[in-house]
Amino acid sequence: MKSTRRVRNVGIWFFGALGGILWGYDTGVIRAAAVGVCVIFNWLFNLIVALVFPSLLDRFGAGANFVFFALMTALAFLFVTKLMPATKGRSLEAIERELMYGEKATS
Repeated sequence: MKSTRRVRNVGIWFFGALGGILWGYDTGVIRAAAVGVCVIFNWLFNLIVALVFPSLLDRFGAGANFVFFALMTALAFLFVTKLMPATKGRSLEAIERELMYGEKATS
């Protein structure tokens, strides 16, 4: 019972935060050569969080850690919603033109 509760909570937080957004976004927008770089950075930042979290927990406590990571998630949410273009129904070429040159194509 305790382990199923943990799995449910991890699922809620994973899908409620950035979870899989970047995996789907980078493969749909960025060309194949850059996907490897995205994966490396994703794992690198996962490693940094895993290494830093225990020392932050010891130094600042659980409440401050929660506030810090909640703030980072809120900032990431704002970044995704405000600065990343919508890709539904658009070709890769149109998205690439918008990201590289700022052209707003209607395709």
